[in-house]
Amino acid sequence: MIKKLICILILAWTLNAFAIDESGFTPIENIDEMGFTPIESVDEAGFVTVDSGCAGTYGTTSCVSGIDASENRAYLTQITIDCADTAGDVCARLLDADDATHEVLFAIYDDDAADDTPPGTAGEPWTRLWVSPSNVYDAGSASTYYDVCDAFTGLGLETGNYWVGFIAENTETFYERVTSGGTGRYKDIGSFTLPAEWDHAGDSTSSFDRAIYLSF
Repeated sequence: MIKKLICILILAWTLNAFAIDESGFTPIENIDEMGFTPIESVDEAGFVTVDSGCAGTYGTTSCVSGIDASENRAYLTQITIDCADTAGDVCARLLDADDATHEVLFAIYDDDAADDTPPGTAGEPWTRLWVSPSNVYDAGSASTYYDVCDAFTGLGLETGNYWVGFIAENTETFYERVTSGGTGRYKDIGSFTLPAEWDHAGDSTSSFDRAIYLSF
């Protein structure tokens, strides 16, 4: 009887230790010392989770003063995220980005200027990761500062530094900022677009903390 029980326990451990991937087996690295998949790595449906997920906002959500956003000038602010996720919003606190003649475009750039040719300085923007698929405005921003947002659904972001920002179609649009506490870049683009690569020739740095952020 004892031998049968031992055999059953050995068989149960063996089956658990090798269940369950696409081929019907769990890789050894996905099991604990006892041969069981740790419960915290399994979602409610019983599947191993692969995305740590983000929550809240990354960047500055509100400042105390406003300034005009010059026509066709792009503004970027560096942010740091401590998570990984694949969907969210990029937002800015704007005034009068409220109709089809006062639109903005948002963009997210990688913090990879060292890959520029010739190389830029590490810790600066270079590769555009995402741009608004269409022009953005929100009637809620008429005559008051308002969080205007666009979804960057489908873009996977890992832990690290990024540059988020916008370009305004019209100088009658304003944005919130304070005069210190941030790391920013700005550049006159010459047209209502955001380039695939941030050319550092002719751009400027700023320490303004702009109300630009990612929201998950």
